[in-house]
Amino acid sequence: MPVTLLTLFDFIGTVAFAISGALVGIHKKMDIFGVNVLAVTTACGGGMIRDLIIGCIPPKMFQNPVFVLVAVVVANVVFLLCYLHRHMPKKLARFYDAMLFWFDSVGLAAFTVDGVMAGVRAGHGSNAFLICFLGFMTAVGGGALRDVMANQMPDIFRKHIYAVAAIAGAIVLAMLYRWTGMENLAMVSGFLLVLVLRKLAHLTEYTALGFFLTGLWRNLKRRERYTPPLLFGLAAACLDETIQIFSPGRGSSLMDVWIDFSGVCIGFLLSWGLRWVLDRRQAHG
Repeated sequence: MPVTLLTLFDFIGTVAFAISGALVGIHKKMDIFGVNVLAVTTACGGGMIRDLIIGCIPPKMFQNPVFVLVAVVVANVVFLLCYLHRHMPKKLARFYDAMLFWFDSVGLAAFTVDGVMAGVRAGHGSNAFLICFLGFMTAVGGGALRDVMANQMPDIFRKHIYAVAAIAGAIVLAMLYRWTGMENLAMVSGFLLVLVLRKLAHLTEYTALGFFLTGLWRNLKRRERYTPPLLFGLAAACLDETIQIFSPGRGSSLMDVWIDFSGVCIGFLLSWGLRWVLDRRQAHG
């Protein structure tokens, strides 16, 4: 049932963002109160902003604080586990980064769905811009408040695919819901798209780069228009990984170069494929 699925997304998002907020608080060496505040802010802050926008006063987190309690329980469990394993070696820092990435991504995807559907259920389904904005704000609002309280730059201002993934997921959800009327299909599709874009963030960026570079050289001679976009894309991938060597806490690998370059190749193929389709339609038209 749609309501049950939406409640499931609410629960998934709350747990994921509560873990994300708690991990940031622990990483910043906050006490248990600070960890709880950061977890609740991350898990419920976006929803509170959403409710204020659509005129739901007081916000649902104060009307029915069940998800606030879920966030508090999760935060204390995370705090206890981290306290018991506080002597873990520093080489597991990558494990912390991976956990934060995945919980942040799952929370982002789940709350994108929650925000869009909250707008639909409030009677604003015909206003595509509003419901997409609600999905975006619900997804990123809590994380932005968390980062401000933790005295760090919010992810939406330094990780472009973070914000773009939420926007894309919200748009796809809203479009599918309007065209098909199938809530379950629209919600699952929007959720999965956000996760895919977040996981393949670098690949997505280099796909866009390859698409753009191919368009720049499309009007040259046949051989000349094939080589420059691929060479420039490969150079950009190599330069990016070289910079990673000098970035604290980051590393580079040849595999990452090939992954980035594969994104350039995908963009190259997409650009030429789109051009071929347009030329064929123009020829038959």
